[in-house]
Amino acid sequence: MSFSERTWTERLGQMGDEAETEFEARSKLGFVRSGLRRPKVRVRDLHLYERHRPDYLTSRGYVEVMGMGEDQILKLKVKKLEALHFWALLMPVTLWVWDSHKKRSTELPLARVDALVVRAKIAFFPEGSAYYEIPAENLFEKEAA
Repeated sequence: MSFSERTWTERLGQMGDEAETEFEARSKLGFVRSGLRRPKVRVRDLHLYERHRPDYLTSRGYVEVMGMGEDQILKLKVKKLEALHFWALLMPVTLWVWDSHKKRSTELPLARVDALVVRAKIAFFPEGSAYYEIPAENLFEKEAA
């Protein structure tokens, strides 16, 4: 069973750990944690934008860290993208993606993400959350050139 097919409870135990570890090891900028990491509050009771606060704050803006695996599909929740646009009103937002299957990373400004979701398929996690399916070849296009 792929990671995205697991229940929310099963995914929560591993969510973001590897990608965030890789970001912290590879970042050339100073950073502080901004987003929530398994808090001791009922996250579903928080405002959408607070639930999807970007993971890190740097002097250049916010960084949202996401991972992808063997299926080579980034699964970006529709509501997360909406929230990232709110945070972009305060400071620029960058998406940093870790590909655990091919051990590579890429950074995308929010405007680039917006261009990618226009042609992305929408799918649903088991609990019903809609997400954009963004193929790795679209994220890592510059490497192929």
